[in-house]
Amino acid sequence: MQRAVVQVKSISALKVCRNHAGKITQLTEKVIPPFPPTTTSPQLRDPCVDLYFRSAVEGSYFDSRSISEYQQTLVQKLLPQAWSHDPLTTLKLILHLPGEAFYAAAVWLHHNHPKTLACNLLPIADDGGIASVLEILSRLDVGHSVDDYPWTWTRMLYNISRQQNFCANPFVFRSSRAETTKEKASALLKRRKTIAMANKVAERYDREPHYRFFHDRVSDLIAECLKYDIQELNKLKHKQQQQQQGEEGQEMLELKLTSAASYCPSRPNSSKAPRPTGLLYESIARKFPLGMRLRKEVLVPLRQAMASRKSVQDDANPWGYDYHPFPRTECPIFKYMLELNEAIAAKSKSVPELIETGAVLPHQILRYARKFEQAAELLWERMVEDLHQKQGKLNNCLVVCNVDKSSWFCSEAGPLGLLVSQLNSQNPWKGKVVSYTRNPQMHLIPPGKDLRSKCKFMGSWEEKDWGDKDWEKEVDAVKKVFDLILEVAVKENVKPEQMINKVFVFKEKYGHKDLTWSGIRSSIFCDYKEIQRRFEAKGYTVPHLMIWSTNDGISPLEPPECSAEQGVTLLRGFSDNLVKSFLDNDGEIGPEEIMEAAISGQKYQTLALVD
Repeated sequence: MQRAVVQVKSISALKVCRNHAGKITQLTEKVIPPFPPTTTSPQLRDPCVDLYFRSAVEGSYFDSRSISEYQQTLVQKLLPQAWSHDPLTTLKLILHLPGEAFYAAAVWLHHNHPKTLACNLLPIADDGGIASVLEILSRLDVGHSVDDYPWTWTRMLYNISRQQNFCANPFVFRSSRAETTKEKASALLKRRKTIAMANKVAERYDREPHYRFFHDRVSDLIAECLKYDIQELNKLKHKQQQQQQGEEGQEMLELKLTSAASYCPSRPNSSKAPRPTGLLYESIARKFPLGMRLRKEVLVPLRQAMASRKSVQDDANPWGYDYHPFPRTECPIFKYMLELNEAIAAKSKSVPELIETGAVLPHQILRYARKFEQAAELLWERMVEDLHQKQGKLNNCLVVCNVDKSSWFCSEAGPLGLLVSQLNSQNPWKGKVVSYTRNPQMHLIPPGKDLRSKCKFMGSWEEKDWGDKDWEKEVDAVKKVFDLILEVAVKENVKPEQMINKVFVFKEKYGHKDLTWSGIRSSIFCDYKEIQRRFEAKGYTVPHLMIWSTNDGISPLEPPECSAEQGVTLLRGFSDNLVKSFLDNDGEIGPEEIMEAAISGQKYQTLALVD
């Protein structure tokens, strides 16, 4: 009988250690965070905000000078100031740091608050994988000197892959004897360094209690993940045997594994020089039952199952496993929209219970509006109704927006513009949107239309017609928008108290590739002063201007940029948490709100302070 194909999927170490029968209290220990410290003197700026924004600029990985200067500023100034101001927020920001900044901060955390680092290994492994935990351990083994970087975990993996992909140039001839002598000297030097590093790790494990505590927590984490993985693999083999013995049809089986087997160090060879990872392997092996051989009975079977991820082109690898990437149908939002749409179609009584406030964001609703039209309509109406009941500042604003028709249902700026435009309930601005074009015009969104019709209407406007070499006209469009607002206010005899409070410009990106963020900032601020004089001459207060460029080429690892001055807020970047913060705070977005939105995810809520 043909063996059933098995889907191999990844699972988080955090979920494994929470659901696993074995208890590891050292890894899941929760400590009540202390109350925020009180400051005796007011500060001009939050040190945590400084840490968040200044950490975006990171030195090049291979530039030792840049790395040294950056780490010196981070470790000696930014982290101590932020920790003294708010330890828990600083801990969340450390987990949020990218690349080298995170590892430098983790080393600093071990030297200053070792128990906090050791007891938060699960959130770290859940965010960056087990490889990030092993990288921290290797940084502690070799120190944070740049000269020792080739001996860290990620650099060793890089060197191995580089050697495997190396191809000699056949046209370069060298003396074989000189090359052999050089290789022998290099191998001898490497052997001596390896022995010295292994001895250093063993001595430090015996001498330093904090290092030993962290080392044991790392071995506990990997051991628990391996125990879970081998149990799941044995259950799978048992199900396969039952299917082969039974007469019923073959069904697709599922295998969820962590990456512990891939990153677990190999068994040290007694005939060769000791390695720094040998102590970790022995510590992991001691956590398994007596007589159970770690390499042969655990690592080898698991690595065979994990190998299917590298053979996705074949239907099944030699061991009968099949790896499928994360399908769209398993997306939580997709499942939620599907369940709600089916309940609406069946006229189920559970529909009101399925509608959760804030469960889906505007851009997420429109992303599935064509596939789950009924569910999207119901969720959109609920979102508009909830925001109306708040009676916040979003109920007195005007939206400026323009998104291409082809990208409307997959954009972020368009859904935000449509949502905010439906919140204004005062005439003559009710239900109106201004097109962000060379010649802005005010449009009335047809009331009573369905969601897709409104999107098509907003996507049918005149597209941006400024050229790539004439980006000044794009900046000038903002001035024309305010001229249009003032013209409508004078024509309709709008009272000063009826003037809108805010103007939101939602856009995908700036039209010119050479338009810098500092350039647009200085131009807008200068124009805003002139706009302010025009409004005051007519007896009105100029509305606050907020320009949000949701997709402006900013890296996902970089924090959004925000500038606020004299009634103007410029925001560049996008995230789901940023949208939630925008809606919860009635459109008020500043550096503090951006930082809070970045560290408000579920993975940051599991962090805890210990020392």
